[in-house]
Amino acid sequence: MTLHATRGAALLSWVNSLHVADPVEAVLQLQDCSIFIKIIDRIHGTEEGQQILKQPVSERLDFVCSFLQKNR
Repeated sequence: MTLHATRGAALLSWVNSLHVADPVEAVLQLQDCSIFIKIIDRIHGTEEGQQILKQPVSERLDFVCSFLQKNR
């Protein structure tokens, strides 16, 4: 297993441990940002992200990036 695969497996394990959606089996399943938005909603205790999920992927990514910048 390469380092990249190890990191990917760790990310998937972490995401799946949060139980915000059905289990994710591949990093590619994260590319639409929906899981990350659900994680943000869980952290904030809101459903603010539900509106964001209706937006294009580029706006979802902006939402996730903005959250990370504000809370780093």
